[in-house]
Amino acid sequence: MEEDKYDFSEEEFFGFWVKATEPYGLSQANWICPSDSRFIGLPDEAKDKYYGSYVVTRFDNIPSTPFRWNQPWAMERGDFHGKGVHILFPDGSVQDSRNPFAGR
Repeated sequence: MEEDKYDFSEEEFFGFWVKATEPYGLSQANWICPSDSRFIGLPDEAKDKYYGSYVVTRFDNIPSTPFRWNQPWAMERGDFHGKGVHILFPDGSVQDSRNPFAGR
């Protein structure tokens, strides 16, 4: 997401990421954790909006930054699994927030 785009709505934020990741085979459904109860039984009118269970970390424009600093790539918005939020790292691993840097 553009560095200077700080004033955006939640729907714009998720719309940006859903559209940006569609060419890689992801869809709106991939942005929802099946354990996130906020999205169970959404009314039909809400299904056309962008939303998600995960927040993406902001990076600078240098592609190697998240790898260099082993910076989290994305995090869940809540503790949906009872072990703290899940954190996705650039190497593809997922850790919970109780011990996010175990073995790193």
